[in-house]
Amino acid sequence: MTPPPSSTEKLPELLPELLPELLPELLPEPFSEALSQSMPTPPTLVAPAPLLCPLQGWPRRVLFVLSFEVMAISCSSFGLALFSEQSMSHASVMGFTCSAIAVTWNWLFNLGFEAWEARQSFRHRTVWRRVAHAVGFEVPLLVAFVLLFAWWFAIGLGQALIMDLALFAFFLVFTFLYTWGFDLLFGQPQAKLTSKVTHNFTTPEEK
Repeated sequence: MTPPPSSTEKLPELLPELLPELLPELLPEPFSEALSQSMPTPPTLVAPAPLLCPLQGWPRRVLFVLSFEVMAISCSSFGLALFSEQSMSHASVMGFTCSAIAVTWNWLFNLGFEAWEARQSFRHRTVWRRVAHAVGFEVPLLVAFVLLFAWWFAIGLGQALIMDLALFAFFLVFTFLYTWGFDLLFGQPQAKLTSKVTHNFTTPEEK
């Protein structure tokens, strides 16, 4: 059994972390003050407080998916009936079918996306990360729905693609704004909340 390393053996590993703290104390006061002022200050990120109430875990996911799909069914049924020039009842069947597919995909995609975010060093949702979230959610649905539309409405793939692209453009913006608004109302998922980004100078035992 290998004995644990002593403090002396671990010193070369800890030196790069401890040097920024120790160097100002070892230098004369004028140089110490100049060095402290020149060193960058760690950024502080404070997550915005939810406008309505904090919501986390499974209740958050259930509310997110259900409220999203209620609005999605209404919008998609109206849009499909308009573009296919068929009855609202006929288009609503496809609207519910697409919603069932989207509910499953929404659930799985958000589980995977939040798990990926939890492994990132910078966990705050930036605009570009929200764009990636919206695009990653919509593109797989775009391909699947073209085939469904062509079959259900008995139309060509070209017309089905135009219908799907129109809905894709709408829901791409809708998903982006809906997710942003949901985060504002109920707060961001707990795995991503970071009150501060700091540099922690700790030994391996303390970690």
